[in-house]
Amino acid sequence: MRRYKNGKLLYGIALSLIISVCFSTNVIADGAGSSAAEFLNIGAGSRAIAMGGAYSAIANDPSACYWNPAALTNVKSVALMLQHNEHYMDLQHEYAAYGSPIGKNGALGFSVSYLHMGSIMGYDANDAPTREFKVYDIAYGLSYGHKITDNLSLGLGAKNIRQSISDLSASGWAFDLGMLYDFGRWSFSFGAANLGSAIKYENESFALPTEYRMGVGYHTLYYPVVIGAEYGYSRDGTERMAIGAEYSLMDCFALRSGFRPSEANNSDGNLSFGCGLKMWGHSLDYTYLPNADLGATHRISAVLTFSDSEE
Repeated sequence: MRRYKNGKLLYGIALSLIISVCFSTNVIADGAGSSAAEFLNIGAGSRAIAMGGAYSAIANDPSACYWNPAALTNVKSVALMLQHNEHYMDLQHEYAAYGSPIGKNGALGFSVSYLHMGSIMGYDANDAPTREFKVYDIAYGLSYGHKITDNLSLGLGAKNIRQSISDLSASGWAFDLGMLYDFGRWSFSFGAANLGSAIKYENESFALPTEYRMGVGYHTLYYPVVIGAEYGYSRDGTERMAIGAEYSLMDCFALRSGFRPSEANNSDGNLSFGCGLKMWGHSLDYTYLPNADLGATHRISAVLTFSDSEE
């Protein structure tokens, strides 16, 4: 009875949010380039990025805090993810997430996303150097997933966001919701990321980069292959489509690749490749993202497993 009451409460909250998302008329027409905190769109986990970001329906590690909080219920052991991303123009992105089962039906996650670069020299109106200053974005998140039934999970997440440029800063809150339905070898997901009020810089406000996601995953029957597909629609009117696959060899080595058809006009920026090594329950993953215009980027992440959950 306790499980039913907790699940029913979370189901009611999530359903209310889903209804408000689906029938809102003012959150998906702000126009391209009108969002703040775009660093929230930097994906988490080298495995997910190598598969093109088609991960919301198959996530099973702490990066579920980013992709789909409902998928935290797939995290069966206490685990920590650490990621480093060498981005464009000397930008670096760090991501850390912690996931832990709670009881038989719940899972809790914590995450930190940090985008930063080296010091920048400031100049006055006469082009004379003034002083160096720092630029960074950071978000702290708390997520929870709960199994309503053996097949259906729901999840909620909250993030505190801060952006800083020299003496100018802004902060705000963003919220995520997710749904995951598993049956057999198939899984389906639905969710929304970065819901919330606008972030204000002095006298001007900018909306959050809200995205609505649908995903599907399939574990093939005769081969150790996982296939994912995902569609995302952002409040600025942009669309994201992705398909990805992973082939596992003896459950210790994996090859991955992904393709984003909606970015097919970006010079090689629509492809992704990666590999992973798994030993003693821990994994190390690498992703290579080629781009002829901006240069390739590299991502490395590790998932450390500390204990097994109780059955």
